[in-house]
Amino acid sequence: RCASLAPSLQPPLKAALRSHDEKTARRALVCVHAFATCDAPARGGLGVCGRSLALDAIASAVDAARRRHPRLRDHATTVLRVLEEHGGPDALARIKKGVLAYQSAHFGERG
Repeated sequence: RCASLAPSLQPPLKAALRSHDEKTARRALVCVHAFATCDAPARGGLGVCGRSLALDAIASAVDAARRRHPRLRDHATTVLRVLEEHGGPDALARIKKGVLAYQSAHFGERG
């Protein structure tokens, strides 16, 4: 069910993330994090919520919040990492479409 909400939630989330108001942007970061992890396999879910987001668009909005509000940089980076982890197998490529400078949380690890 949550996956069907993604198209309706994305436009207001993107607007809130790009807000000049830091409090609004912070709340939007919390919402993106919660949505991406709401049905995480670690919680017994299927893990489809994170994959239902248009990661390129939402990641660029998260990056806009990070650039606009210096105090939110760590939080925004954490949200991008959560999106990478819960966004499915092609999450990194989709995030990099929206945030060219993004480096994977797994950068430098050997598999």
